[in-house]
Amino acid sequence: MLGHSLFGPMDVACAWAREHLHQVDAARAAAASARQATSSDR
Repeated sequence: MLGHSLFGPMDVACAWAREHLHQVDAARAAAASARQATSSDR
């Protein structure tokens, strides 16, 4: 079945994302703040 071999790696990637979601959200917020600070300096 096409794509069946991706189930294992995708499960691992999804588990990592669930475990690190708070860090990803914090990094996104920090990047958004940095972009906002940079754009307000212009």
